[in-house]
Amino acid sequence: MIDQRMVQVPVRAIAEAVLDRVLALGITSRLRPATVTGPASDGGFLMVMDGDTTAMRVVSLVGVLPKDARVMVLMTPPAGHHVVGYLGVPPRAAYLADTGVVNNELAVTYAAGWAQQDNAYRIVGSRIELNVNVRRTGGPITASALGNIGDTLMVTLTDPMFRPTMPKHHLFRSSVTSGSAVLEANGQLTLLDMHSTSVIATNDVVCVSVDYPLPLV
Repeated sequence: MIDQRMVQVPVRAIAEAVLDRVLALGITSRLRPATVTGPASDGGFLMVMDGDTTAMRVVSLVGVLPKDARVMVLMTPPAGHHVVGYLGVPPRAAYLADTGVVNNELAVTYAAGWAQQDNAYRIVGSRIELNVNVRRTGGPITASALGNIGDTLMVTLTDPMFRPTMPKHHLFRSSVTSGSAVLEANGQLTLLDMHSTSVIATNDVVCVSVDYPLPLV
């Protein structure tokens, strides 16, 4: 079923407000229809303009865009290109579109003492499944007898469109231990605690899997 929150988004009002601002500033612009091909690795979304064959990166002003959605793009060189609305009513199939598994294209930054091992995500409709595997490059992290380690930031999701709208608590697993973690609405993925007196050693890999609905405007 189509998410009714998306149907009720005042897309026309958003587009008109953006266009009014562009005109007020005297910026040369044009609206072009396009088809979304998927998320861009450095944030935003890739799409092909009608009449073109090469995908280009565009920023969305209307939230997460499902693959194959038809959208209108406000092109304002050199300022950039922005999706300001859908072209017609988004088809039900667009919300159920499946990106498949996308490997090592998640936009993240690593906290000190951590480095990329690998990552993957899959978006089905407006829900994301996310795997983040991070290698410990700093010193060992040792839990107390009560399992306390002190909140330890590992990575941050840099693209707001890929962040949850509320904290998501979940489990992590490393080479010899496991524990709990939280993915915050600001994109920070933090370890909270783990088994009593257990250790995440240098070069151990910490694996996190979490799923949640993507934010909707």
